[in-house]
Amino acid sequence: MRTLTEIYNNKYDVRESEIPREFYKSFQEFMFGSTCYKDDSSGEDEFVYYISDFKMWYRLNIKEIELYEKRQERDDKINKLLD
Repeated sequence: MRTLTEIYNNKYDVRESEIPREFYKSFQEFMFGSTCYKDDSSGEDEFVYYISDFKMWYRLNIKEIELYEKRQERDDKINKLLD
C-alpha cells in the first residue's frame, strides 16, 4: 500500500481504499459535499476522489500524516528485525 505522501506526490485520483482507516473519518468529513466518482472496473464498486481535493486535505493534516508515516516506518523496521 502506498503512503499518503506517495499518493500526494502522484498525479492520479485517489481510491477510497488507499486512505488508511486512521484518517478515513477525517478525510470523509473534509470531502462531505465534494464531488467524487464511482469506479467499478475492478469488479467492486469503489469511490474515487479527485487528487486536487486530496491534496487540500493532505496539506491541512500534514503534521498528523508525517507523524503517522514515521510510526509506520518504525513499526515496519521493528517487524523486519523480529522476523
